[in-house]
Amino acid sequence: MNIKIVGAIVAIAVLLFSVSRCSSSDKQGSTLSFVQASQLDSSMDAKRKEVFSKWLSALEHKKRIKNKYYKKTYPAYVEMDVLGNRRVLEIDLKPDFHWHVSAGHLLDEFPQMHIKQTMNNGKSLLSLYIIERDGFKVFTAVWVSNSVFSREAKKLQAYGVYPPDFE
Repeated sequence: MNIKIVGAIVAIAVLLFSVSRCSSSDKQGSTLSFVQASQLDSSMDAKRKEVFSKWLSALEHKKRIKNKYYKKTYPAYVEMDVLGNRRVLEIDLKPDFHWHVSAGHLLDEFPQMHIKQTMNNGKSLLSLYIIERDGFKVFTAVWVSNSVFSREAKKLQAYGVYPPDFE
């Protein structure tokens, strides 16, 4: 069998397995069991606080992305508070890759977005932040091109932020 066909079959099997695991939630139906948020090294809190942007409203954050504010940097990690405000850890942007950020969506929507970014758009999940807001789990996530994931993950680790874990 052609190696590309075998690879495609394996990819489809992994995708189907991931989708079935995405659908499974805990007894309260409030969290996905297959993914854990980015881990933060608490010894790097001060360094992270130095480089975070000011807190931005959801509208300000959306305008920055829509108006192409990010030309020399990109939002590699985005935190959100219970009011929906966001603060961003920006990293230098090299022109050799694409990124996508999604913020303020229910965690239940994550599997579809993740599949779209990874399978359809060739990206890897760089960071994931999850917060409980009004009784619902809400996430912010950043995906980057597969070709630069390792390099960008190392840059983020310099601030004590590690890519999310998949179980």
